[in-house]
Amino acid sequence: MSIGFKPHYFKELAALEAFNFWFRARCNLILWALDKYAPLMTSFLEIGCGTGFILSEVSVKLPKTKLFGSEYLEEGLVYARERIPTATFTQMDARKISD
Repeated sequence: MSIGFKPHYFKELAALEAFNFWFRARCNLILWALDKYAPLMTSFLEIGCGTGFILSEVSVKLPKTKLFGSEYLEEGLVYARERIPTATFTQMDARKISD
């Protein structure tokens, strides 16, 4: 099954995210929402964390929050683990989460 995202794109993505307007705006919106709706949260899971860009920004804004990230492709987690070594990461297909 093809997921449409090629593993070798992660290198380029990791280099672009911090400077690209779309990624910055998306990140700022997520940080705003967390601040407004979950200011006392103690843990945060990002499903589809990619290279860990959002998690790295959450770790700066909320340094006491325990961070978790999941990604379908292990290649993305390589970058995420480098960005946030204190977070816990797992490779998973979120489409297969069941109750």
